[in-house]
Amino acid sequence: EDIELMGSLGVNSYRFSISWARILPEGRFGEVNLAGIDHYNKLINVLLLKGIQPFVTLNHFDIPQEFEDRFGGWLSPESQKVAIREPLLSYSKANMQIKQGGMIGIVLHAAWFEPISNYKADKSAAERAQSFLTKWLMNDILGSNLPEFSNKDKDKLKSGLDFIGINHYTSYYVQDCIYSKCEPGPGISKTEGFYLQSSQRNGVPIGEYADLDWLNVYPQGLEKTITYIKERYNNTPMFITENGYGEVYNPNSTIEDFLHDVRRVNYIAGYLDALSVAIRKGADVRGYFAWSLLDNFEWISGYTVRFGLHHVDHATLKRTPKLSASWYKQFITKHKVVTLMPGPNQQKFQY
Repeated sequence: EDIELMGSLGVNSYRFSISWARILPEGRFGEVNLAGIDHYNKLINVLLLKGIQPFVTLNHFDIPQEFEDRFGGWLSPESQKVAIREPLLSYSKANMQIKQGGMIGIVLHAAWFEPISNYKADKSAAERAQSFLTKWLMNDILGSNLPEFSNKDKDKLKSGLDFIGINHYTSYYVQDCIYSKCEPGPGISKTEGFYLQSSQRNGVPIGEYADLDWLNVYPQGLEKTITYIKERYNNTPMFITENGYGEVYNPNSTIEDFLHDVRRVNYIAGYLDALSVAIRKGADVRGYFAWSLLDNFEWISGYTVRFGLHHVDHATLKRTPKLSASWYKQFITKHKVVTLMPGPNQQKFQY
């Protein structure tokens, strides 16, 4: 049913994650769950049959409990043996590219940070915040707290990435906390980067507030993020792997309230406009994935937050397209599919 929804939208690619707890329910030393393997094989085959390109995230944070108990999770060097979502050494281990073809990259969570003032210290703090979130952490602040790359590790990394995935939702103001005294808040500690992150300046928000306290609408932040990554990583091909608008579930709201999601439409339209600006300026962006197809389980928020283009009745699991789904379908229809990967194994993506 969900694949039929994708087809009705007109999308030509679908991003999903493989749950290693489903593949290895007892950890690395237990039996492989063949039913889990079969599940993903069936999904991939049906997607291909429908003309939808699979875009697979090899790990999206979750790991078998045994791996956590035995090795301490992703902080262990053993984690390099399993591909992960956020940056370590593990992508260099992905030899399946040689066997299966395709593209291999990494996904970064990338908010944008604006200095809260024109003072040099605040501008440096904004750059520092970006470095802590998007690039490798700052050696001059963290020093020996950072793991070290051996020469062998560095050699593995020289092959580079086929693409960089960008999860982007919002932007923040940043105040320096090295030369200025900061109130308690996100970012102020040494390990975070000595900056204070805020969604407002002098009481004025950086953009329209959403239902979520961490989400403000600031489309130009996406264009600035793309440009930032383009300039620092030699315009490596990029995909916007997540971008979307969440609404808090209110049991007193009617289904019509959820279906008429004008704020989500305005959000996606604004961010797609910002994306087109970045592309016109030369950014090599190969695709865009809206988060998400359905209202789903949103981490610590569970089912209380809805990001979907389709409403899900959690009692019956009935899917109903929202206004945003209709808008997105019309947007896709207006844009021709273009070939973005040259060569015999051409891949086609749409933004």
